[in-house]
Amino acid sequence: MKKIKEFLLRTSSQFAISSILIMVLIFSAVAFNVYQKLSDYITEQSASAIDTLITQTQERLNSTLRELDSNMQQFCNAMLVQEALYSNSYKNQITSTQLAAVRRQIMQTVAYNDAIDNIELFSAREMIYPFTRASIDQTLSSSEIALADQQNGKIVWLSNPDDSSHTIRAVKRIILPDYDFSFGGYLVFTPKNDFLDFLEKDFKDMNGMALTLSDSNEQKIYQYSNLSDTAGSELPQDPEAYKIVQSHSPYTGWNLTFYVSQTLQSKDIPWLLKTLLLSFSVGGLIFFIACIFICRMISSPLKDMEKVMAHTEDRLQPNLKKYSNTDINNLNASYNAMVDANNQLIEEVYEKELLRTQAEIKALQAQVNPHFIINALESLYWVMIQNGDLKNAEVLLSLARLFQYILKGKDWISLDEELHFIEQYLQIEKFRFGHKLSWNYEVNEMLKEIKIPKLFIHPLVENAVKYAVETTTKNVEIHIEIKGTPTDYQVIVSDNGNGIPPETMQKILLSFKEKNPVGSVSSSYGLANLYKRIQLYYGKNSSLTITTVPQFPGTQVKMRIQI
Repeated sequence: MKKIKEFLLRTSSQFAISSILIMVLIFSAVAFNVYQKLSDYITEQSASAIDTLITQTQERLNSTLRELDSNMQQFCNAMLVQEALYSNSYKNQITSTQLAAVRRQIMQTVAYNDAIDNIELFSAREMIYPFTRASIDQTLSSSEIALADQQNGKIVWLSNPDDSSHTIRAVKRIILPDYDFSFGGYLVFTPKNDFLDFLEKDFKDMNGMALTLSDSNEQKIYQYSNLSDTAGSELPQDPEAYKIVQSHSPYTGWNLTFYVSQTLQSKDIPWLLKTLLLSFSVGGLIFFIACIFICRMISSPLKDMEKVMAHTEDRLQPNLKKYSNTDINNLNASYNAMVDANNQLIEEVYEKELLRTQAEIKALQAQVNPHFIINALESLYWVMIQNGDLKNAEVLLSLARLFQYILKGKDWISLDEELHFIEQYLQIEKFRFGHKLSWNYEVNEMLKEIKIPKLFIHPLVENAVKYAVETTTKNVEIHIEIKGTPTDYQVIVSDNGNGIPPETMQKILLSFKEKNPVGSVSSSYGLANLYKRIQLYYGKNSSLTITTVPQFPGTQVKMRIQI
């Protein structure tokens, strides 16, 4: 008996030692493999993140410059500016009233654009702002003027190599669409010295990066560096120590160069190695010891839980059994509490499905390159203008403004901005339906500055177009009325169409009661989605009602918001 016990003791000791050795070997192999894969993954992800950051910076630069271009184009298209330029260029006269109007327009443009420092306006004869009567060749060189004439309305970015402050300017040849697209003069504006500071925003917290911005003549316009191993203004040129990426912008002719330390891409690998060694060592020891003592104790309750989980379909089910072990009972109680909390969370998720859809919309917007779309529309706009297709050019301009509004990053905008967007949308529909479509507004002026979610009123107008204008051959008028106070107001959109068919109306009303009416992004602009947005943003006291009578003029959709 004693020998048997000794044999069992010796065998168990040998087994324990062998198990420990095997466990050490297994954990070492797993740790090495995990380290290799995670280090490669971290390096790859870090490089990818840096490349994405660089691409975003490049796009942000082009976006900023194109936004300035768009603002200047809006200024040039203003009626009062065109009148003043035409009078001074071709009638050899300009009134003080016209000069004052131009000055106000320029002051307003500068006030609403933080990036613009100064604007100079020239007619075909002389400078009219400031009204010095100087000619354009006193401000720009002949080559710069020729370049602006060559672009024929497109903005030209200039830099002065002799300017120690690296000031940049832009010049734009002005054409007058309201006066047979005749030559109107030149617009010269200077951005503020700090308007490019946004380029360093994403790199401030990342030691080991630098960037420079140079013009087509390799003259430095802007530089930022947080490299700790460089001195003065000199940047590294060692490709083994630094990743150097250069991008050329066809839009401006400028070059954007990035310097990224190679250590920045692998800075987390030493920490990863230490963490893995410590984690696997401690975890392996604890795992081996714990398995010996608690494996049998927990196997049975875990099997019970496994059986309960196996029968789970749409909802998790609690385990109602009791066990002699206090720890297991506590674990089971925690599991049951988690089941209750999880099931409650599922109910809340259904109510907040719309917020997930909004995230989907933003993700899709982030994937779209708005500059490509707007640039394409701008190219088509100029082609139409050059071909004399002015009517379609105006429609295309409205579509471009529509895209700019939709792709804005702001989620909340003013009521006045929403109404401007609706106006652009109706102008496009006007091109489609002609005299068949008309509209009018009745808006309380004190409500125009209140903040509302973007695309909040547009679904009501779109609904009127869909069920009133598209379904009849008669002329339809859409009336938009907004009244009340900033804390309690109503938005009423009515039409004199044929009304919504009963079966369609029934589907719309039923969709209001669905917990998850939004199944995809494409359906998120309907009335059901708008109803859910009202409930989520403003609570149960706000409402959306529809009144319609088929075969008789009239559909009215009323939205009441109580804050």
